[in-house]
Amino acid sequence: MKIKNINIKKILIAAGLVIGVVFFFNEIFGESIIRKMFNPVLKGTSGVTDQVVGFIDGKYIHDEKNARIRELEEENARLRRQLIENVINENDLKELNDLKKMLNHQAEEIYDSHITVDLIAKGASDFYTSFLISAGTDSGVKKGDLVLSGNGLAGVVQSVEKDYSKVLSILDSQISVAFKTVRSDAVSGIASQNIDSDSFDEMPQGMLRGYVFDNGEVLVGDILMTSGMGIYPAGIEIGEVHEVIQDNSNLLKYVIIKPYTNYNELSKLLVINTRVLD
Repeated sequence: MKIKNINIKKILIAAGLVIGVVFFFNEIFGESIIRKMFNPVLKGTSGVTDQVVGFIDGKYIHDEKNARIRELEEENARLRRQLIENVINENDLKELNDLKKMLNHQAEEIYDSHITVDLIAKGASDFYTSFLISAGTDSGVKKGDLVLSGNGLAGVVQSVEKDYSKVLSILDSQISVAFKTVRSDAVSGIASQNIDSDSFDEMPQGMLRGYVFDNGEVLVGDILMTSGMGIYPAGIEIGEVHEVIQDNSNLLKYVIIKPYTNYNELSKLLVINTRVLD
């Protein structure tokens, strides 16, 4: 038992001396002698170790990258929503201001009572002849009321339900509007898609037909507004003369009118009451 204890002590002492010498030379030469001694063993395990470390690093980086991507996507979505809200608010404000300007052009008391509405449905074509608005009998809308855009006359209420109404645009053949030019009250006529003449065969889409009584000279670019005849109050802008066509056989001047209302961009609208004729 003593011999074994002595041998173990010698072995431990010898091992300690060897380790001490190794660390001593390692400090002097600046190289890891320990690593060189154990390099053959380490080589056998380095591949496995590298794979484990690579897997851990890769998964961490991948997860972190995905988290960052999700964060950026959420931020982009938030900014898009904010941009859309800002644009909508700006557009609504502009349209409402345009409608107020339209009212300021008129003098009749009929404009004191009006309703601001939204367009809620329209026809398939850009130049549609009817559309729905977001107000009905509950809001005081009546059949025959006028509907204005920020630029001028858009149409006439055809039918009314509890919370919505159907409007015929001035491009519909059932609508006729008496007009005069802003330049001269002496130049007047009728605007209606129901006017039948070969003169309009080549008329561009989205334009309005009209004719002028032979009582004045109408010019391309003349601004047309409601004349005040019939149910339409005077002074509502309709559009401008796009082309003048002389018809000597009927002593009429036909006109092609470009409406000021852009039916492809309708959103906010104004409903006003028409006159009640006895």
